[in-house]
Amino acid sequence: MVAEGDLVAVYFSSAGTNVGSFLGNPPTGQQINITEMTIFRIADDKIAEQWLIPDLVSLNRQLGLIPE
Repeated sequence: MVAEGDLVAVYFSSAGTNVGSFLGNPPTGQQINITEMTIFRIADDKIAEQWLIPDLVSLNRQLGLIPE
C-alpha cells in the first residue's frame, strides 16, 4: 500500500472458486488466484473514486476460457 496526496494504491491477491456464470460462461468449479491493483482517491476522509485493475488474462486462463 502506498499513499501520496489524495491517492492510495493497493496491490493485493484475490482467491476464490468459480461457482457462478462468468462473462456468459457456465461455472467451472475451478479455484483461482489472481493479483490486482486498486487506486483510491480520498476526499473529506472518504473514498471518492476507485479504479480497479485485475489480472483478467490470468483469471480467464485459470478458468480455461483462453489457452495457456
